[in-house]
Amino acid sequence: MEAERRTSSQGLPYLLFRPAEVPAPLIVFLHGWGERAHDGKGLELLYEHSPPRLARDGDLPEIGGRPFPFLLACPQTAHEQWTPDIDRVVGLAEELRREHGVDGVDGDRCYATGVSMGATGVWRAAARSPGTFAALVPVSFDVPSLAREVDAPVWVWIGGDDHWTKDRPVKDHLYAHRPEDERTRFDCVPGAGHERGFWNDVYGRAEIYDWLLRWP
Repeated sequence: MEAERRTSSQGLPYLLFRPAEVPAPLIVFLHGWGERAHDGKGLELLYEHSPPRLARDGDLPEIGGRPFPFLLACPQTAHEQWTPDIDRVVGLAEELRREHGVDGVDGDRCYATGVSMGATGVWRAAARSPGTFAALVPVSFDVPSLAREVDAPVWVWIGGDDHWTKDRPVKDHLYAHRPEDERTRFDCVPGAGHERGFWNDVYGRAEIYDWLLRWP
């Protein structure tokens, strides 16, 4: 998939990958600490791993026998956390949903995912705007206390050898205010660390996208 370099109406730089068919569901991906840059001048950093890397290399999975069917938006922040840009992330999602500059976003099928500090950003974005994201996939970070404010379906992934967090606390925090069911899933991959190989593996799994499409 070829990426378009864009800037949202609120000044947030991002990469946009279009699927072969529209209308399409939308995924907003939030990067980690190592991919920060100012004024969109480092958008190429987003190709280091995860959905932008897999999209560029043609390695995103087929879903239902079709080429990867999602519109993929990958914004970039210059900050050491996503918090200062959360309103702009939500604004970007809403902008694309309203088809401002993009043809064929598929209604309410808007999802958010992210790695490391981007995982926390996903929770914050969902808490800030409860009606924007139909489901969430945070990867490689703890579940913040504000998760209690989020009702959207969520699937949390971490690596068993992640040096930033451990599976038991993450699982406990996730289920502190949620039942264990298909709306709230947790996976810990044994031997996986806080690194790009694990993230590429997670985002290469068709099961994640099949699960996203169940919501709403």
